[in-house]
Amino acid sequence: MERLLQPNDAPFPVLGVAAWSGTGKTTLLTELLPRLKQAGLSVGVIKHAHHAFDIDKPGKDSYRLREAGAAPMLVASNQRFALMQETPAQALDDQEGPDLAHLLSLMAAHAPDLVIVEGFKAWPLSKLVLYRDGIGESSILQSDNVAAVALKGEADGGLDASIPRLNLDNIDEIARWVLEWTRAHRDEGTAMTKGNDMQLTHLNAQGEANMVDIADKEESRREAVASGRIVMAPATLKLLSDGELPKGDVLATARIAGIQAAKRTAELIPLCHSLSLSKVSVDFSLDFENGAVNVEALCRLSGRTGVEMEALTAVSVACLTLYDMCKAVDKEMRIEAIQLESKQGGVRGDYRRQQGPIVTGEGNPGEVSVGERCAVSPCVRVKFLAELREQVGESDLSLSLTELDSRDVDGLKAYLKARDARFSALADKRTLCAVNQVMANDSAPITDKDEIAFFPPVTGG
Repeated sequence: MERLLQPNDAPFPVLGVAAWSGTGKTTLLTELLPRLKQAGLSVGVIKHAHHAFDIDKPGKDSYRLREAGAAPMLVASNQRFALMQETPAQALDDQEGPDLAHLLSLMAAHAPDLVIVEGFKAWPLSKLVLYRDGIGESSILQSDNVAAVALKGEADGGLDASIPRLNLDNIDEIARWVLEWTRAHRDEGTAMTKGNDMQLTHLNAQGEANMVDIADKEESRREAVASGRIVMAPATLKLLSDGELPKGDVLATARIAGIQAAKRTAELIPLCHSLSLSKVSVDFSLDFENGAVNVEALCRLSGRTGVEMEALTAVSVACLTLYDMCKAVDKEMRIEAIQLESKQGGVRGDYRRQQGPIVTGEGNPGEVSVGERCAVSPCVRVKFLAELREQVGESDLSLSLTELDSRDVDGLKAYLKARDARFSALADKRTLCAVNQVMANDSAPITDKDEIAFFPPVTGG
């Protein structure tokens, strides 16, 4: 028959336990299992019974229902459940009994850390062999695939010197060996990507969740860019573009939310480090052709760990905020394609997704895009958002700092108003300002390469 799964292909380590009857195998297992559980392992056990056992009782409803043809029969209570099924003919391995591979495939749904198999001697399992002098023949020590032996007495049956020898009466020693064996086989099978020396750094040697210690890493410049988008009805996108949604400036609110989320990533994602980010930017472009708002976030710092999670969190929360701000008119919106676009720095080097980032180049009318930094220095980039963009007829522009009488927000406003009457809208005291995505007042200084955004007031809730 075609087996569903070979034991060595199981998605978890499988360890056989072999011993002669009377060695104390069951007693050892009942003492071993609590120690493995205390160490954080979930352990399944498969036992081969050589008699026609039945855990059900004649006369019980479940027994009668099975006799009537229920197959399988599942009995459940608040404490436990039992699934009873007759061994199908196709799951029998000729005359050797049940097909262990089939049983392991059933066990796989529960994702144990380790499965201990008692019996199934003919199967090619790594085995812990138990042997006590005077009980059975020492030839059991010559079984195939012996991983270790636990002995009581002098006999070793000519055992290979490379095979670990354990004290059969020292359960703690046996438990330590099983933990080490499980760890080694789990790392080979799941934590290590074949052909690529990359491990899951947030798991410790026991497979437990673990915050990575970065104290010994050298500081370096780290940067990450993530992107995503929210798809919505064309009518909703137009309302957003025109600033006519009931909650005010949607993009400004989503930008602030994304920035705040990046700064608080460690409070949202377990095991992330709390980072002092030097820069967070969140930008949007309106894709009228596809009915979507594209979102891109950049995070940067000089530190010992990367900022990929911060960038991804910024995009995620910005998209969620866009949904919240627009849900009154469109509940069919869909958030999708949240992904890392690039990272720089760190011991594993740089990464860039093959496709280009969602938001690039110059924006079309009605769009807010990443745009280009000004070519001259010193300079600043100025953005006008939502309905303010429509009032002044500009999306963004670059200015030389040398043209300002004073290098602060008030000096920038004065220069713009003197340059064109359309910018008199900036005199409205309700107009808000942010410098590099941080809220600022008129006295806030501005420096070379700063990004200054003006936008109308917003309401939340």
